Amino acid sequence: MNRLLLIAGFLLAAWSGMIAQTTIEGKVTDAKSGEPILFGTIALYRGGVLITGTETDLEGNFFVSDVQPGTYDMEASYVGYAAQRQTGIVIKAGKTNRVNFQLSDDTVLLDLGIEIKEFKVPLIEIDNTTQGATVTAEKIRSLPTKQVNAIAATSAGISSQDGGDISVRGSRSNETVYFLDGVRVTGNLIPQSEIEQLQVVIGGIEARYGDVTGGVISLTSRGPSDKVSGSVEVEKSVDGYGYNLISGNISGPILKNKKKQSILGYRFSGQYKNIADGNPSAIGVRRAPESLIRALEQKPTYNIGSTQFPSLEKVRTSDLGAPFKARPNDENIDIDLTGRLDIKLADNFDMQLSGNYNDRKDRFTPASSGVNGSGSSCIAQLGK
Repeated sequence: MNRLLLIAGFLLAAWSGMIAQTTIEGKVTDAKSGEPILFGTIALYRGGVLITGTETDLEGNFFVSDVQPGTYDMEASYVGYAAQRQTGIVIKAGKTNRVNFQLSDDTVLLDLGIEIKEFKVPLIEIDNTTQGATVTAEKIRSLPTKQVNAIAATSAGISSQDGGDISVRGSRSNETVYFLDGVRVTGNLIPQSEIEQLQVVIGGIEARYGDVTGGVISLTSRGPSDKVSGSVEVEKSVDGYGYNLISGNISGPILKNKKKQSILGYRFSGQYKNIADGNPSAIGVRRAPESLIRALEQKPTYNIGSTQFPSLEKVRTSDLGAPFKARPNDENIDIDLTGRLDIKLADNFDMQLSGNYNDRKDRFTPASSGVNGSGSSCIAQLGK
């Protein structure tokens, strides 16, 4: 029985991967005549590294399947024409992204060898029936926030207070659904540093998302790199508010094929966040020193004649000392661990295993404390 359930789950994941496949299509034509260019070469780059390539067909069309969402450069070339490279192409998850090229045989461009153009997002996307926005990893890094809800709230139609629960067009907060790498998830999400792309869908929600009455926040995690790489980030506040963050990641290939392409890659990351006060006061808070508290405990009252008075009456504001910027005993601790393995079984068959672990401790809101995590998810994608 368990074996049948495992097989059924794998097939369901593979089927969902086919439905939500991310692809690129387009056409290469002559800039002057508009005639299609046959058997032109198409190359896809990411971070200056060649990812994959293809050729145009008899009508000048090309199609690239099984592409990880993110920001890419694409180059089209053909003998007798100046090569053209379009930069900053944002590939959206689960979409058919269209990129067209118009090659020129101008002598000036031929002497230069390559024409570089910045990709312009079409004013109207013909096959897009949804409403929302896409936030790329580059934009996320420049935002002054590290919470997923706060990042999503930068899009129109979404409201959130201090990175808390979000409301999509006035709907209840529990009607917002989260997806991570195409799988519906609940609880804590991955750290901001591990987000490759964040998509917000607030209208025209597609059937693949299921029964959603509010909105959809779809996250795409960062995948393994072609070379071994890693980074460490340390943040510490020196103003007394007690914000401390340590995060790091390591990524790279485990196995490569004869073409030096990764067929088994990994990415692991971790983040430790310690906040002395999650909601500090602008004017600070006052608290009696430990010595004063002990003195009041030892002698809570004093006498004047036969009458007792509380010793607290004799305490002055100056005895309390300077106000604290962070409230004592209000510490919040978050530990996030994420992992991902990408397996390329064939040119048109990929498998992804990912999981995350979160441990949160919040003294004054114990309902949000505890250990959360998602089991390994398996997503297979089939290309043409």
